[in-house]
Amino acid sequence: MSDMPSIRALFAVDAEKFTHNRDVLLPKVREAIGTVVREAFARAGLDWDEQVAHVDDTGDGLILTMADDRTHQLVDAVYWLDRGLRSRARLHEGPSLRMRAAVHVGPIHVSDGSGAAKNELCRLLDDAFVRAALRSTKGHVAAIVSDIVYRTAVLGGYTEAVEPAWFRRVESHVKDTRQLAWVHAPANDLPAALDPAPAAEPERRPEPVAASARPAAGAPRPEPGAGGQQFHIGGNLHGNNVLGSTHHGDMNFGTDGRNDHRDPDDEPHFGGPARGV
Repeated sequence: MSDMPSIRALFAVDAEKFTHNRDVLLPKVREAIGTVVREAFARAGLDWDEQVAHVDDTGDGLILTMADDRTHQLVDAVYWLDRGLRSRARLHEGPSLRMRAAVHVGPIHVSDGSGAAKNELCRLLDDAFVRAALRSTKGHVAAIVSDIVYRTAVLGGYTEAVEPAWFRRVESHVKDTRQLAWVHAPANDLPAALDPAPAAEPERRPEPVAASARPAAGAPRPEPGAGGQQFHIGGNLHGNNVLGSTHHGDMNFGTDGRNDHRDPDDEPHFGGPARGV
């Protein structure tokens, strides 16, 4: 029987729009990520050299495995990370940086830092709700913590920089992983409800038709070209307005005789949903 791996705290960050930086700036951005995270850890009372057991460099972020359970200090580190990034932006120190962060805890193999808990951490970091939180906040960081971290570290009263009321309960669902989680922005400015869907593109309205392009009142309608369809409006529509007037009588749809063969499935039908809707 294999021994269960030690329970360890996990921390991950990911820089927003990392690839939007010019190629020449990417090394500086990566260096800045490491610098601001180290500074945040120090302000939260964490000794990087002594307490960080394993580092995974993801290129646009970091995944850190701690030597033991330091979840309460990792949650506080998120607060200090936001403070550090705000100060950096105010002083124009290097490329602009905004980040998502995640905190989790679970069994991790010491040899290589692997384990299901790390997979769960990465799913949290990729969650749509924490992405929405970063879009919504005016701060520089949005974080998501697993339910066990929230209940033990935050509700347990062990954090010093954050309050339980600052978190929003969400159901994280990334790929095949569902887990209860809590979203937080150190700027404490999230809306009561988060919309995980990205903002929709504004609807493009058709350009208005110039008055000179409109047919003059009373002008004869153009004859349909070859292969065009003529529509004879009728049908048993009583009290329905069609093109601004009320029609009574039979309603027939057809062609001008140049297309004699039609697929019955192409016929318009009334009384049911249109095809393809």
